[in-house]
Amino acid sequence: MKEKSIYPIQFVVVGLTLYFILITNWTIHDTVNYGIGLGALFFYYLTFFCSGFYSLVFLISFKSKQTQWVEKSVKVLTVIGVVVALWVTYSFTIGRGSESPWNGVIFNP
Repeated sequence: MKEKSIYPIQFVVVGLTLYFILITNWTIHDTVNYGIGLGALFFYYLTFFCSGFYSLVFLISFKSKQTQWVEKSVKVLTVIGVVVALWVTYSFTIGRGSESPWNGVIFNP
């Protein structure tokens, strides 16, 4: 019986999942600031959805047969996830809104 191996793209998907869970937690506890007041709820829901979605992507990529369709779709979804993660990171760093502009500090005291 052939054992399943973990592909490098699955490490990226796990990293994305953990990143989105961490940012969701920090957003809820007001550790990171987006500078847009109640608009930060958008980022909370976005990261919450992405953490669940990429957990499912990992499970699908790990449990299903590794056909070309599955491999290509996981790669495309991973690239989209990296772009979303970069955008979220930009939004709570130098891309903050006018309520709390960028001051060089990522985490609120």
